Amino acid sequence: MVSEKRIEANRRNAQRSTGPRSIDGRARSSMNALRHGITGQVSIMNEEDRGAHDKFVQELITGLRPEGAVELQFASVIAEDFWRLQRIRAVENDMLALGNFSDAADIDVDHPEVHASLTRAQTFLDQSKDFERLTLYEQRINRAIEKNRKQLAELQAERKRERQEALEQACLLHQAPATPEQSGNATPRNEQPAAASDNGFVFSSEEIESAIDRRSRLIQGRTMQTRADGLIKAALIKARVVSRNSGGA
Repeated sequence: MVSEKRIEANRRNAQRSTGPRSIDGRARSSMNALRHGITGQVSIMNEEDRGAHDKFVQELITGLRPEGAVELQFASVIAEDFWRLQRIRAVENDMLALGNFSDAADIDVDHPEVHASLTRAQTFLDQSKDFERLTLYEQRINRAIEKNRKQLAELQAERKRERQEALEQACLLHQAPATPEQSGNATPRNEQPAAASDNGFVFSSEEIESAIDRRSRLIQGRTMQTRADGLIKAALIKARVVSRNSGGA
């Protein structure tokens, strides 16, 4: 049974919590249905939650850097699941706060902080199964996020590998000597159109020439490093020989 003291306190709280009173306030608190720009599904949120949701999700999607419809789908699912995690934690806090308006708050303690702490504990005890269910949902969402992030990473790694292979082929073709027929119809390099690979990647002539230049500098750098390593090795061998000869003398 709820005590008379608690009933009276609930009545006072209800009188103070009448919700938005102005027309603008009620409009801001009203629910609205919008079609999600990525998934195409209709979801219902109030204006404040919609703004927070869209900003949160879009920042995560941008950070995942998806390319193409499939990667975008995985990134969207991951971002939405992170939002669901935040919502579960908010619900947990709200459940504890709601305990202040339930039988759990009917504790005869004068100290406000002690009363609040005991009310939270009693709320948890009274609704332990509900809190356990929230924890179960959180674990499932975390597993889904981990699985989808792994799949997205594999897709992106495969895309980058295929793109690099296509770029290397484009570089080789770009450097190949032209046939007599091609020489007669040669186009200046700065006017050459973008090159398309067999697997759909398109590279501009500037991008191809930049890749060729980078590869040439890498080869040159490795050659210089190999020569330097050889000189160092030769110097060490010479120093050992001198040392042995000196010791023998």
